[in-house]
Amino acid sequence: MGKFLHVLMRRQNGAKTRSREKRITQNDAPKNIPPAGVYQAVSQNFKMDLPPGTLQTDIDQMVFKSDWTLNPQWEVRLLGVKTKRGWEYVFRHRGTGKEYDEVDLLRYRHSWADMSEKQRQERLAKGTSPYLGGGGGIRRG
Repeated sequence: MGKFLHVLMRRQNGAKTRSREKRITQNDAPKNIPPAGVYQAVSQNFKMDLPPGTLQTDIDQMVFKSDWTLNPQWEVRLLGVKTKRGWEYVFRHRGTGKEYDEVDLLRYRHSWADMSEKQRQERLAKGTSPYLGGGGGIRRG
């Protein structure tokens, strides 16, 4: 019967596939806890678990889609550091190698919420953002 199912139920070329991997969030505990300071590969089926209505900063818009799932050109890795919220994640761009820590993104998200709408629009238009992880400041480009 198995051979005939292949003939009867052919896969269409344009059919969309969904990942069978479980969607993980930053709150999920890792299967294998890495030593402190060591990176561990994580499933790319990642979604940020944030309260509804959380504003996406300019950096969040680069790293995540509007539904807080990871953009395809970014990858997420687990850093073996336990925090109050769960585990420390690092988001890395596959092409440029630019990295953002989850903690830095969280801090910036709070400052983004305190900005006026005009300031947010200026930031988005200029493409400027604070240099995260390096003691603050503004970095262009």
